[in-house]
Amino acid sequence: MRALSPLIATVILVSVAIAVSVAFALWASNMVSVESSRDLEIISSYSNPVGGGWNVTVIVKNIGTRPTSIVRVMVNQRVCDIMVEFEGARGRASHPAGNTDYYIAPGERVVLYFTLRSQESCGILFTPGQMVEITIVTSTGMEYPQSVQLK
Repeated sequence: MRALSPLIATVILVSVAIAVSVAFALWASNMVSVESSRDLEIISSYSNPVGGGWNVTVIVKNIGTRPTSIVRVMVNQRVCDIMVEFEGARGRASHPAGNTDYYIAPGERVVLYFTLRSQESCGILFTPGQMVEITIVTSTGMEYPQSVQLK
């Protein structure tokens, strides 16, 4: 009976080692799939005051391996009644913030321009020094928030 005890201990030790390595492999594969689902990266954002409001500029790049589209631009989690102007490799285009559907090829860099007035139709009162969250939503459903301070 004594010889059975080291055998059982070895089996338990090997089983635990296998379980830990399987758990690590699943965790690592999940991390890779989450990171590879990202399709945009916000490179920079800033605002400049203009009579009665602010011109906001956001520069994004498609870091994914597939084309994507920007389908919506939100301000503080709301869709405002503003026009967003896009400037990319194929020239310039303007779309309403709630339905932009602007195509971006892999590796392409695009500049978004729009103006926030003191009070937009989305009911937000904008003031100098305020932090505003700009969220870009892509066709894959991913949201990319970026904070911009109104100067």
